[in-house]
Amino acid sequence: MIKLISELQRRGVFKVAAAYAFGAWILIESGSVIFPVFGASESFVRGYVIFVAIGFLASLLLAWFYHFSEGRLHREVSAEQSHITGDQDGESRRAIPVLVVTLVAALCISIALNILGSRNPIVSDSVADDSSSIAVLPFTNISNDPSDTIFVDGIHDDLLTKLANVNALRVISRTSVLMYRGTNKNMRDIGRELGAQHILEGSVRRVGDNIRINMQLINASNDEHLWAQTYDRELTAKNIFDIQSEISTQIAGALKATLSDSEWDRVHTVPTENIEAYRLFVSGRQNLHQRRFSTTQSARTQFQQAIELDPNYADAYVGLADAVLLLHINHNDIPEAEALRDSQLSIDKALQLNPSHPDAFATQGLIYMQQSMTDPQARARAEESFKLALKLNPSNARAWMWYSTLEQDIGDYERALEYNKKSLSLDPIGRIPYLNIGKLLSALDRNEEATQEFAKGIELHPDWPSIYMSMSIHLQRLGRVDEGIAWTVLASSLNDKQFTDTNLIGAQIELGQSELALKAIENIADDDPLKGLFEAYVHVLQGEPKIALESIEKFYAGREEILPMLSTIKSDVALMAGDLDASRKYLLESHPEFNEREITVDDMNASAVLKLAYLTLQSGDQSSAQNLLNEVLSITSNQTRLGVAGHGIRDVQALALLGRTEEAISAFKQAVSAGYISSLSFDGFELSKDVYLRSIQNDPEFVEQVEIINHRITSMRARVETAQSTGDWESLRAIALDD
Repeated sequence: MIKLISELQRRGVFKVAAAYAFGAWILIESGSVIFPVFGASESFVRGYVIFVAIGFLASLLLAWFYHFSEGRLHREVSAEQSHITGDQDGESRRAIPVLVVTLVAALCISIALNILGSRNPIVSDSVADDSSSIAVLPFTNISNDPSDTIFVDGIHDDLLTKLANVNALRVISRTSVLMYRGTNKNMRDIGRELGAQHILEGSVRRVGDNIRINMQLINASNDEHLWAQTYDRELTAKNIFDIQSEISTQIAGALKATLSDSEWDRVHTVPTENIEAYRLFVSGRQNLHQRRFSTTQSARTQFQQAIELDPNYADAYVGLADAVLLLHINHNDIPEAEALRDSQLSIDKALQLNPSHPDAFATQGLIYMQQSMTDPQARARAEESFKLALKLNPSNARAWMWYSTLEQDIGDYERALEYNKKSLSLDPIGRIPYLNIGKLLSALDRNEEATQEFAKGIELHPDWPSIYMSMSIHLQRLGRVDEGIAWTVLASSLNDKQFTDTNLIGAQIELGQSELALKAIENIADDDPLKGLFEAYVHVLQGEPKIALESIEKFYAGREEILPMLSTIKSDVALMAGDLDASRKYLLESHPEFNEREITVDDMNASAVLKLAYLTLQSGDQSSAQNLLNEVLSITSNQTRLGVAGHGIRDVQALALLGRTEEAISAFKQAVSAGYISSLSFDGFELSKDVYLRSIQNDPEFVEQVEIINHRITSMRARVETAQSTGDWESLRAIALDD
C-alpha cells in the first residue's frame, strides 16, 4: 500500500485529483445555480453532474499513464526508469493525500446533493416569497349565456391548480381571490390585500362549439403589463386543459420560475377528454365549495356521474372522497366507518391513476388524521401524506391547515400556529385559520391575542356564524359570560341550525336563567341530534340524573353514531347520578386505550384521565388513582387555565382528590382571580355539582371564593337582562372588539 501511494505521488495522480476535484466542485455548484435560471430541466442537470463525475475518473487514468512537460504530453515511465528523484519535499508529499481526500469528499457530497435531490426537504419551511406570488382573479364570463359562469369558474379553478404545481410560485388560494369577483379596486390595492406581487386577470367567451380566452399578467406594484395572450380553440376538454397548460408555462417563464420535469408533467396532464364528465366535475366542485349539506350531497352525485362517464378521471375520485368526508365531518350524514372506508377507496383509485396527485395526498392525510383518533399508528401515515402533498404543491392552503391540526393534536402548538399562518399567507381571506389561530393562541396562554384574532375573522367574515361562536365560547371560558351570550345571539340570527341556541342554553344556566334555558330546550326541533341530550339535561337541572341517563339511552338507542361524544356525555351523567359502574363502562367506550396497562396522559385526554382517576379512587385502588392524578397535574401545569383552550380548574379537582386541600384552595383562588366562573363550559356540569371537589366544598375559603363568583354572575345576569329587554346587544359585543 505504501509503495502504491508513493507511485501515485510520483506520477502526479494526487495533484491531478486535487485539481480536478476542486474545479469539478466549482463547476457543479455553479451549474446547479445557473442552469435552472435558463430553464434547464432536472434531467439535464443530473446528466451534467454525471458527465463531470466521469471526467474525474478519466483524468486519474490519464495522470497514471501520461505526464505533461515542455509543452508536450509524455507517456509515464516506471520509478526504476525515471531519473527524477527527490523532487518533492517529504512534508508536502504527505499533505497531498489529505488535501485530495478533503476535495474528493466535497465533490462526492456535491454530486450526491444534485443527483439525489437532497438539497430540497420534503416540506419547505416557507412557501415561495412575494416576488413570485400571484393571484388569479375570477374570470369574467362574456358569453351570451349567463349559465356559462359555472363553466368559466371551472376553468379558473383548473388554472389555479395548474399554477400551484409550479413550486417556485406562491399561488393565492381560490377562496381569497373569489372575494374580488367584479371588483372595482385597482390592482395595487388587490395585490396589497392579498399579499400578491402579480395579478392574472382574464375573460372567457363561449360561442357554440368554440371558446376564446383572453389573459393578461400585471405587476400589482406598478400596474405594468408583463404578458398577454388570446386563445381561440374548439371547445373540447383536451383543448381547455392544453390552454391552461400553455398559460401556466408562459406565466412561469414571465416570472422566471423554472419547471422541473415532474412539475412540467403535472402542469401538462390532461385529467379527462370527456367534456360531459368535465362539466359534471366542475359543477360538483362548485357545489362542494359551498359546504352546505344539500350542495355537498349534490356534489357527491355529480362526482359519481363524472366517474361513470370516465372511470379514469382521477380528479373526480378525489372530489368524491372529499364530498363523502365532508358529509360525515360537517353534517354527520354518514357513519364514520363508512365515510372513511368509501373515501379511502376513492383516494386509492385516484392515486392509482395519478400517483403524484397533490390533492389526493392531502385528502388521504385527512382520512388518516380521522383514523388517528382511534388508531395512533395512523398519525404517522397522515403526516407522511401531508408532506407528500406539500412537496408536490407548497401552495396547498388546506394541506397546511390540516397538517397544523395534526401538530395541534400532539400538543406542538407553536408549529401548528406556524402552519396555520402559512395557510393564511396562501389564503388571506380564508375562514378556518382564524378559528385555529385563535384557539392556538389561547393554548399558548395568549388569550388577549386570541380575542383579537377572532375579531379579525369577524371583520373579514361578518356573515359567518362559526367565528361568532368561537368568540362566544372563548369569552365564556374567560368568565365573560354576558359577552359570550351577546355573540351567541348574533350567531343564532345568522344560522339555519340550532346548535347556537344549545350553546346559549349552557350560558343561561351558568347565569342562573334556568327558566329561559328550559324554554329554549322545548323549542329545539325534534330531528335535532342534540334534542335528546338537552331533554335529559332538564332532568339534571331538576336533580334527577338517573332519569337523565335513562332518557339519553332511550333517545339515542340504535343511532349512537350521530353523536361521536355520546359515550363521554353518558359517562358524565352516570357520574352525577352516582352510577360509577355505568360511568366507567361509558368512559372505556369513549377511550378504549384506557384498557391498556400504561396510559399516556396528554392535553387531549387529561379530563377523561381525571374521571378515570376518580373512579379508580372510589374503587379503592388509591395508589393507581394517585399516579393518574399526578400525571394530570403535570399536564395542567403546562396548560392555560382560561379561554377557549383552557382547562378551567382541572388542577384544583386533581389536588382535591389527592387530599392536598391547601394547594387546591390556593389554585382555586388563582382561578377566580383570573376570571373563572363555572365548570359548566369546561366540564359540562355546574360548580355546585362537581363531584371532584366534595372534599373542599365546605371549606370557608372555598365558600368565600364561590361568593365572589356569585357576585360576578349577578352583575352579568343584570347586563344580559337589560340587553334582553332592550334588544341592544351591541354594547356587550363592542367590549371584545375594543380589547
